[in-house]
Amino acid sequence: MATPTLPRPTPSGAPMVATEGPTRPGGPGDGGPAGSLAPPRRGARWLGRLLAGAQLSLAALAVLGIGPFVATLLVGRSALWWPSAQWLFVAGLAGGAAAGAWVLAARTVVGTPRRRLQDTAWPALALLPSSLAGLAVYGDEASHHIAVGYPAARESLLAYTAVAFATAQAGFWLATLARRMSPGGELPGQRPDAGVATGGEAPAGEGTKGGGWGSAAPVALGAALAIYLNAAVFLQWLPRQSDLLVNLRGARDLQQGILPYHDAIPVWADRVHLLPATLVLLFGPLARLPQDAAGLLFFLGNQALWLLAMALLVWRLAPPGQRPFWLAAALVFGGTYWPWQEAIRYGQQDGLLIFLFVLSITSATTAAAGTGQRAAGMALGLALVVKPLSIWLPLCYLIHGRWRALAMAGVTGAALALATLPVTGWEPWGHFLGVELPAMLPGTVRGTNIPLPSLHARMFVGREALGNGEPAPTLAIISALNGAANLLGLLLVGHLALRRSGTAAGRRRDWLLDASLGLTLTLLLAPMAWQHYASWLCIAFFVLALPGVWRPLGRGARVASGALAGSAYFLLSLEDSRLLRLLSPLVERWPAALAFYTAGLLCLAAALVITRFAVPREA
Repeated sequence: MATPTLPRPTPSGAPMVATEGPTRPGGPGDGGPAGSLAPPRRGARWLGRLLAGAQLSLAALAVLGIGPFVATLLVGRSALWWPSAQWLFVAGLAGGAAAGAWVLAARTVVGTPRRRLQDTAWPALALLPSSLAGLAVYGDEASHHIAVGYPAARESLLAYTAVAFATAQAGFWLATLARRMSPGGELPGQRPDAGVATGGEAPAGEGTKGGGWGSAAPVALGAALAIYLNAAVFLQWLPRQSDLLVNLRGARDLQQGILPYHDAIPVWADRVHLLPATLVLLFGPLARLPQDAAGLLFFLGNQALWLLAMALLVWRLAPPGQRPFWLAAALVFGGTYWPWQEAIRYGQQDGLLIFLFVLSITSATTAAAGTGQRAAGMALGLALVVKPLSIWLPLCYLIHGRWRALAMAGVTGAALALATLPVTGWEPWGHFLGVELPAMLPGTVRGTNIPLPSLHARMFVGREALGNGEPAPTLAIISALNGAANLLGLLLVGHLALRRSGTAAGRRRDWLLDASLGLTLTLLLAPMAWQHYASWLCIAFFVLALPGVWRPLGRGARVASGALAGSAYFLLSLEDSRLLRLLSPLVERWPAALAFYTAGLLCLAAALVITRFAVPREA
């Protein structure tokens, strides 16, 4: 069987716990003596009731809709009012299994019947995408035709539903077991308010002398630096940096008054997805240099910015006495993490982007400091210009009351856009917003496109579509799957806003985890995010490893979070061409088998959610 080839486009994006009740005042924000902009008690109660009602209603919709969906796939579409006996039997079996699992879960908690169903609703939410897809299959003829008549699509949808249901059930019962083994979610004698070191201060009780490891620090740091330099500099020297070359050509075109967007080439073919006219600000200075000099300067500058980002991350967040070892761990991570290595190879500006994310997130950690908020906003605004993102990361700034940072980000982005006009004029902006952006929004099924919408689309295409330049198909069933995923993301963000710690250390912990989750959701739910975008998630892995982040967890939550984070690192680091060769027999029949990168994002999101919520409410 021939191995399918995927021409790589050269690019230019869990379980929930219901938490009702009053939220402590003093949440992080811009104002007040403690930097508090937490919702008032009445507002928190209102938000809690709203989220609880939404969660219960969506879970009920998921359970009610899963039966017709499974029956339609297995039996075929039947009249709703006069269904066939076979259709009715299959629908009852599937819906009964989902409802029975929910009722059984509700028996493990105490409270009123409504409260018990509400507290155990989140496993049923895993079925929401499939249930909404069932509405599309029933109401849209094209979706029904391909979902029922194309065996690979039908089998992929059934597997998707079964895996989602089984994973949610396994997660619930393992969480129940862990809770019973470790009541309260704490280890004996552990501090519930173990925080994250910021601003050069160690958490209370943290040693500042490196735990007696000081003599080994130079050796560990030297060995790690050697590993990184060998993997990321020596073995890469000098990469072709094909994406950089196209970006430089685009900047030269803009400087000469030429549109750099080549519409003769299909948008998902071998073509860089160029930035808007801000491209001229980022690559314009390099474009004036000879090509070899520009490539060398970009390569070394990208490396320097990544190293600076890791140093800043360690300096601001790691325990002071252990900083050499944290920096050594970051260097080893960078030398072995495939998305960062791919970003180096293709000449993507991810070193700059990671530095801006680190600067923004760590500057916003101390929310009451006006200077820190301005720095956080400027860095976020620059990052949005370097790589336009979805709403998920800025939304985390919003729910934590980082108003000044968001305002400064908007001002920075607008100022940079206006700064391009003397060079480019309005035409490139009009073309990008009117032609380029709409063409990119549907996404693509290419194997190196890692978000969940790409996986949804692969269920409805043949193997040959994985290597062409066409966008993802526009079917109602795909829109339903994507819409349900985004709805669950918003529900999760709502819970983040509601579940707030009352201590300063706890608020810092919440912010770092939520910002990391915002980055992860940005890649998971965007229409387009290539594998090298996952290099940004080195921030999330670093945050999960911080002592002040994992110490408040019980044993079961620690094991679950660690296993999921390790799985995410493994899956996201799989080299794409080798993976495709290994998966060739599966991909020939089921293109949706190219789901390993998406699974890695889901694993990381789940690790962050567990770490965020599996702590006592007082932590």
